[in-house]
Amino acid sequence: MKKLEDMNPRDYGMNPREEIVAAAIKAYLLSMPEVERLKVLSEITEPKVIKLHGEGGVPMPLQSVVEGAKLATFIGEAVEYAVSLISQENDTTHLVIEALSAINRRTIVESASFEFLQFIADCYRLVRYFKE
Repeated sequence: MKKLEDMNPRDYGMNPREEIVAAAIKAYLLSMPEVERLKVLSEITEPKVIKLHGEGGVPMPLQSVVEGAKLATFIGEAVEYAVSLISQENDTTHLVIEALSAINRRTIVESASFEFLQFIADCYRLVRYFKE
């Protein structure tokens, strides 16, 4: 995988709520210019231990510090962006909007699974090391 576009949150084995948040995060990141993506992700996560020859010979963060408050704010922004993408309101989209609106960003961060954090780390890695 060499592009953010190729990431599929379902491949990470997250719980359904985290998967929804991850999909919103991916959509939000893709809406930003590449430089902004890196800036935002660099504020959220900082690699501390790096394997120099990861996948494709590109450095791979093995241990990172995640700024919980900044991640929670980013999740809120990503969810708001995902809600804004829904242009027509019908029964199905109403359910999607309700599900997105019910997401508690603080709870997501406090109970984040390894898989969710790996998704965030992979977003950072793809944006930081793989240039289009």
